[in-house]
Amino acid sequence: MTHPLFAVAAILVAIWTASAAADSGPLVPPGGLPPARETSRALHNGSLVAVFASPRTGTLRIEYIAPRPALAALGVIPGTPLLTGRWTRDVLSATAYVFSVCGPIPYEVQGAADATGILTLQGLAPVINPDTCMVFGQAWTMNSVLTFLPIRGELP
Repeated sequence: MTHPLFAVAAILVAIWTASAAADSGPLVPPGGLPPARETSRALHNGSLVAVFASPRTGTLRIEYIAPRPALAALGVIPGTPLLTGRWTRDVLSATAYVFSVCGPIPYEVQGAADATGILTLQGLAPVINPDTCMVFGQAWTMNSVLTFLPIRGELP
C-alpha cells in the first residue's frame, strides 16, 4: 500500500503513480542520488525547496530552490541537497545537512508526514567547532526539528 503522504502532500498520490511508471534505472546510480522527479514543493525555515520522490524505490530527496539569505551567504545555492532518505511504511529515515562556515555537515533524522501533508523530522544535530570545523558532539539544537510545509498547486 502506498503511503498517502509519501511526497509530503496527500494530494500527490496520482502524481506518484504517474512518476512510478516513468521512473526507471538503478536504485542508486554510481556516484549519484536516487532517480526521481520533482513531485512537490515546500517551505522550510524561510526557504523554498523541491521534493523529489520515487514511489518505486521509496526514496525521497529535498533540494533548495530558493535558499533564505542566511543560507545563501554560506554558499547554499539552488539544487543544494537538504536531505535524502527512504520511507519504511509511514516513517522517513534520512540524512539531513546542517550548513555553516564549514560547509554541509550530515546528520540522521527521522519522522513522518501528518494528515495535512506537513513533514516533520527530528534528530540530534551536529555540534561544530567553527574554528576547526570538527564535529565534537550532537545535541538538540534549532537544527534538530525540520518542518516542511507543502505548497499546493501545480508545478511550473
